Amino acid sequence: MPKRTPKQPRSKATVERIIRAAALIVERDGYRGLSTNAVAAKARVGIASVYEYFDDKDDLLVAVLEREMADLWHAVEAKIPQLLAADADSALRELFTFALQEVTRRSNVVRVAAGYVHGATEMPAGVRFLAQVEMLSRLLLARFGRRPGGDTELDAFLVTHTLVGICTGVAAGLPPGRSIDDVVDWLMLVTRGVLGS
Repeated sequence: MPKRTPKQPRSKATVERIIRAAALIVERDGYRGLSTNAVAAKARVGIASVYEYFDDKDDLLVAVLEREMADLWHAVEAKIPQLLAADADSALRELFTFALQEVTRRSNVVRVAAGYVHGATEMPAGVRFLAQVEMLSRLLLARFGRRPGGDTELDAFLVTHTLVGICTGVAAGLPPGRSIDDVVDWLMLVTRGVLGS
């Protein structure tokens, strides 16, 4: 999170360049490659500009994670009408495949979030993102049915956090000879169990 909120268009553009540069470095080199000097060079700004808005590299990392979670949610949000229009199996398979492809695309950022930022899911964007995914899980579970006597709140919680855990594992790398399709097939079996179908 920027320690000072930019108000002028030029300042906003500078902060945006800094965050984008930090994201590119984290994706390419991981947490170890992230430094305020590297970010300043990549963003083509002076180091003083970086420190004007961010305390240190961890502050930059939080801004990157906030941005990544917001971008990921916007992508999921755009898929919701398509998911709701499909049958249960197709919608869930599409959601799981999409989530795992996005995690694979952002694997270094996900690994950094899981391994280096303690409490990443406690920062406002993390809390908001998990709440949104859980809400989507509840919506899909309610739309497509649930197991007899099932607790939609608990089922949505378990589906959401199982998916988050699996996404973290996929970002670390799938076992040799396995693909996202294999993981999606397993998730479909588990979800069918939750739905009782």
